[in-house]
Amino acid sequence: MRLDSNASHGKDHKSWWHYSHHPRYLAKMLCISTKCTIVAVLALCMAYILVIVSELAQTPACAVSLQLPASAGCNRESRLCERKFSDVSFATMHNAFASSQDGFVVAQHRACIATALVQGVRAFMLDVHLLRSGEIALCHVSCALGSVSVSKTLGVFREFLELNPREVVTIFWELGYDMQENQSANDTRLLRQQLNDTMHSSQLVAFAHSQQFIPFVGWPEWPTLQAMISSGKRLVIFSDSPRGRNSYSVWETIMRDTTRQTSFATQDIAGLDTACSLGPKTRPSQLAVFNHFTALGTMGINGASTSTLEQISDVKFLANINKNPFFSKRILSCMDSLDAFPSFIAVDFWESSDVLEVVGMVNSNFYFSNASWHSAGILSVLTTLGFA
Repeated sequence: MRLDSNASHGKDHKSWWHYSHHPRYLAKMLCISTKCTIVAVLALCMAYILVIVSELAQTPACAVSLQLPASAGCNRESRLCERKFSDVSFATMHNAFASSQDGFVVAQHRACIATALVQGVRAFMLDVHLLRSGEIALCHVSCALGSVSVSKTLGVFREFLELNPREVVTIFWELGYDMQENQSANDTRLLRQQLNDTMHSSQLVAFAHSQQFIPFVGWPEWPTLQAMISSGKRLVIFSDSPRGRNSYSVWETIMRDTTRQTSFATQDIAGLDTACSLGPKTRPSQLAVFNHFTALGTMGINGASTSTLEQISDVKFLANINKNPFFSKRILSCMDSLDAFPSFIAVDFWESSDVLEVVGMVNSNFYFSNASWHSAGILSVLTTLGFA
């Protein structure tokens, strides 16, 4: 009986092996696997859309009026008036154009630039791309994923500055080519020419303060906010234009000469702890840009909606980096290790972040001229805030 049983088992096993390796069976399994993958992808897409809809439902509509209440201060605060531009910290929108309210699906903010201006954000990173059509637009990496009009966006800034004569604003221009390879010198010339024409037609050039090297003098100190307001030159426009000083526009402040940035390619919350490198300071008036965002935001996912999942799964990629105490601790830690003042603190999803509070904390306790960010000072602030 055992022999018969074994023989039967061997026969069945051979039959099963033959069937499981039959092309029709493999094709069937592949089909099932493909369907499962499609269903999983669709489920994730639906979950993503539902999260966006939920977040948008909690976000006020894009501001219609850009008029702020009257104020005698500079950027709403009297204490900032006599400080140099380099001694003030500004809340900054990373890829500011890419908001859900501006029609982006893979958005890095829910609320638009207009609302950010009204709420207190004062610096904006904008990527201007030369399209294959020869026109320019604001987009990130590929304009097929969404784009915004350059002229309409600049119109928002012009209206805000006209309505609010005591506000100082900053724009960062990054030049791109909509995933086109092998850009020519002519492409760069065309992009810069179109951007220059749009800047002039927007009437923003009249507001521009350009920080430029002065022959036989050197690099000038940054003016105070009050001096900028009194002169009407209340808009600083950084640009990553290529070298060749003769090609610079009158409104540009060249980014590489006047700023240093921490990494803008940090993967997760753990990476932020080590992303406090600025590189050597090559100019006395260079300002520090503290980039406080990760790949999660670049993918259009708000850490505020994934933080609970991160706590359950311990997947650090899903962590919410935009809330205190982590946010303040990270900025203060970088200030201490770099011995640098954060002139700009850049975030994704500003509207659900503590960036305005963090900038307020920095401006209340530190500024470059008094060199107050030494370890003892930072520890004292951490203790006062209850974060130590």
